[in-house]
Amino acid sequence: MPAASSDAISTSHRTLSTGCAFWTAHAALPGTVSRQGSAVLARLNSNRLRELDGFLSHLIADILSAAGVPQPEAPKALRETSTLRRLRTAERLFGLDLGAEPRLIAAQRAAAALRRPFGTFCKERLRQDLRRAADLPETWGGNGPCQLDETTIRALCGFYRSLGDVLVDALARRGDMSGNDTGAGPAAERITCETTSRNDSIFRESGARRS
Repeated sequence: MPAASSDAISTSHRTLSTGCAFWTAHAALPGTVSRQGSAVLARLNSNRLRELDGFLSHLIADILSAAGVPQPEAPKALRETSTLRRLRTAERLFGLDLGAEPRLIAAQRAAAALRRPFGTFCKERLRQDLRRAADLPETWGGNGPCQLDETTIRALCGFYRSLGDVLVDALARRGDMSGNDTGAGPAAERITCETTSRNDSIFRESGARRS
């Protein structure tokens, strides 16, 4: 598999950002939703979460490929595990500790639960996963956790978008966008999660300035 070009990375980064922006723009809950409508909405929310996970996985694969670590295309059934595996590889490569894995796993579990018929999953577990994924003290969603509220959706989109931003920045700091190392070495900052200070980012870098 040839190394990803800067154009490929820009395209996959823009796809992730656009997906986040689209869901954020359509985050407001409709009025009263019937039980059938709630099931449709749950499925839609699941699809959008899964899309963001897929966009992120593709972006990380392009970043790793540009950095000299080619990533084979993962089967659809293994997409979630490939996202986590690629994230761990990127963190090791760039010397990052994003602390994002628990939130990513929670988002994947929530997406899986939202695809199931009502009554076949634990609503309290879903609520906990959404809280963890969005890094919020509480989530409010109409008649239940299946109807994600606007604050939760914005937090989830901010999480995925900012994770992509940080990894693209890490590649740029490491070398050029073709993956040729400039000798500067991998980034070595500690990145922690934050949801309240900025609407467009959930990461704060300690002891380092973002480019």
